[in-house]
Amino acid sequence: MFQWLATIECPRSLEYNRVFAATKLIELQTHDILNEMGEVITHCYFMNSGHASVLNVMTDGKSVEIGLSGKEDFVGLPLVVGLSTSPTRVVTHNAGAAFRITAAKMRESLETCPQLERPLNRYSQALALQATHVAACNRLHEVEERLARWWLMCQDQIGGDCIPLTQEFLAHILGDATRECYGRCWPFAKSRIN
Repeated sequence: MFQWLATIECPRSLEYNRVFAATKLIELQTHDILNEMGEVITHCYFMNSGHASVLNVMTDGKSVEIGLSGKEDFVGLPLVVGLSTSPTRVVTHNAGAAFRITAAKMRESLETCPQLERPLNRYSQALALQATHVAACNRLHEVEERLARWWLMCQDQIGGDCIPLTQEFLAHILGDATRECYGRCWPFAKSRIN
């Protein structure tokens, strides 16, 4: 299913099979909303391919990307710490596939498979660290450097170089919707396309 679930120990096969049996492999389309900010989480996703953006949405509707979830990542972390709603919007940017599990089955899996919680907590820490790096980068680096950071992170997440971009999406990931941003980003992005 994904590599870090393979770290579940004693008895690994029983724990793994119990969780895996509750999932369903689904196709994710571009712009699918996996979790919506402030809404009840209905499903969790063990990402298999593609990539999703974790967005912080402000009261005026503007948003900025604070993290990425891609292959071998998990969407639905608030459930791991006992919450039922999402503090962020998670939306797919590149189509892919994921193993989907209902929130109820995920809660049950966490109770009956205690070894599942440890890798999810580690992933939670990694995502929090990613968000702090994104915040620092957004404040301290020029737009070209922010785009370079994002581009490299996406290549890691999707395992390739084909990353579709729109001006609206650039505004989300870079936290800058100005014409100057677009004017500086497009030449950089085009120079990275083979």
